[in-house]
Amino acid sequence: MKIPKKLLDIARHLHIIQAIYFIHYPKYRQACREYIPKLTADEERKKRILIVAPYMSMGGAEKVVLDLASNINREKYVVDIISVTNNPDGSNIWKQLYTEAADHLWHIPDIIHRAYRAGFLYHIVQDRKYDIIIMSHASVYINTLTPILRKFPFSKKYCIIHGLLPDWSFEVANYDFFWDKYICVCTHAAELLTKLKGIPAAKIEVIHNGVDTNYFNPSLFTIQVYRDKFKINNNDKLVAFVGRMTSEKHPEYVIQIARLMKDYSFIRFAIAGDGPMLGDIKQMVKTEGLHDNVFILGYVDNIPQLLSEIDLLYLCSETEAFGLCILEAMAMGKPAVVSNVGGISEFFEDGINGLMINFDNNFAENSKKAILSIFLEQNKDKYKLINRQKAETLSIKNQLIQYEALFR
Repeated sequence: MKIPKKLLDIARHLHIIQAIYFIHYPKYRQACREYIPKLTADEERKKRILIVAPYMSMGGAEKVVLDLASNINREKYVVDIISVTNNPDGSNIWKQLYTEAADHLWHIPDIIHRAYRAGFLYHIVQDRKYDIIIMSHASVYINTLTPILRKFPFSKKYCIIHGLLPDWSFEVANYDFFWDKYICVCTHAAELLTKLKGIPAAKIEVIHNGVDTNYFNPSLFTIQVYRDKFKINNNDKLVAFVGRMTSEKHPEYVIQIARLMKDYSFIRFAIAGDGPMLGDIKQMVKTEGLHDNVFILGYVDNIPQLLSEIDLLYLCSETEAFGLCILEAMAMGKPAVVSNVGGISEFFEDGINGLMINFDNNFAENSKKAILSIFLEQNKDKYKLINRQKAETLSIKNQLIQYEALFR
């Protein structure tokens, strides 16, 4: 539902009043600038990018920010990041990674009270003189950003749409006047943005997510960690779910399928990820008596290691714009069984890279059939080369070429 213009105007005016007060309050201005380094001569000669992100957590949207900041050409660009809120569980498990990737990182909750963030943003942009400002998955900050950043017309402003849920990702479309371009991670999201929000196609750029094929490289992983830890035989098949434990990702389907496949003792399941449903998933494993079949890994900080040890990736999302973990598994030469939703079909071919299943009332039973079909295939190694080659066409390098062409 589109926010009424009158309410938007009220919100903007409240933030503008707040910002003006704190911007011109000397003690506050001085306090803000203690956190903002002056531009060096080297930074002055480069294009400066500010990325506004939500929290520093495990997820596809956060990985895009991290990969962009880590891999963009530092001879041409300076990349600063503002993280605006804590993860819902209070953690920021990727803070060290963000710190290493960014030239400067500000995590707002660590620095300043929520009520003063508008003025703080103003001073960062004013002092650092950004050429490019990117909002990534941070609709929580939209009411603060628009009145402040409109004061800096010299900055190009881009919004990355990572998801398909209108109640958060598409909220930013209510501020169409503000963005120079929307960057969608799939064509499906771009089409929905036009259909549901009336955004002109000319104002949308589709840049598919990319995978770091140097990091996700099967030749780098020759030892086993997870199979040894959980005493999984090399002859057993390991199916992995990788993602946030949230309702739209439906990790409970892993438990349902493990129950349906309990008689297939050679098939085991691993669930990697954190989130609000983690406790429920652990309880389901206990209640169903599946502790020998399903292994709960929690947050995993070395996804390539895990993917190197599995035989198949399983994605059971009800909604998914892209599904970056699928591309990561493909880079490791692994097949996948995935729900046929969102923009997944734009890079994943049914029967070529694995199998796709319609997300309907028969999803669990059809998932079981698809998993067995792949494991019973005669040519079990056919996915290794095909999937690796496909992933290389969607590498971080190719993704950055598109971003840099947009930033020129």
